[in-house]
Amino acid sequence: RPFIKWVGGKRSILHELIPRIPKQYATYHEPFLGGGALFFNTQPKKAYLSDINFHLIITFQAVRDSVDDVIRKLKIHANHHNKDYFIKARIRLFKEKDPVSIASLFIYLNKTCFNGLYRVNKAGMFNVPMGDYKNPAIVDEDNLKNCSLLLQGIDIVQQDFNQIRPQRNDLFYLDPPYHETYDGYNGSGFADKEHTNLAE
Repeated sequence: RPFIKWVGGKRSILHELIPRIPKQYATYHEPFLGGGALFFNTQPKKAYLSDINFHLIITFQAVRDSVDDVIRKLKIHANHHNKDYFIKARIRLFKEKDPVSIASLFIYLNKTCFNGLYRVNKAGMFNVPMGDYKNPAIVDEDNLKNCSLLLQGIDIVQQDFNQIRPQRNDLFYLDPPYHETYDGYNGSGFADKEHTNLAE
């Protein structure tokens, strides 16, 4: 299952999506990756996963390439979790350069913020308040390792959906932000212009 929560995630409608997937296709593409519920459920052998969200893609790459290091740092965050630590972690995520540190901060904030929401301001700084959880599941070690196994050999790229290149026999799963609803997944939004470009 996805190792992060994501607004608009598709776990609840997988029973509707799975029957619509063709039995054979070349490469699975998901250019609005989010939590990746459909990818983790179908487990394609060849896939190209992408999203415009920099921190999300860095996190997926780190879980694929360095899951043990991500888990080790997540345990540190879990041991220090409180409101003051959470607020400082939001600032650290914006400034951090190391991929493993970014991934552990991203997952920690995702598991402890309000409703697992990802929202940034115009400067790109994560600004969701802390959620009211008694015992948040910050470190799901087994699932992280299983996700890492499924991501081995998978292309994971940070890019805009306009950069995808459809090829014959590929499967493209397009799950953009819903029109005129929440689109704060990055600092630029996803308004009428982006929906028109996607339709074209």
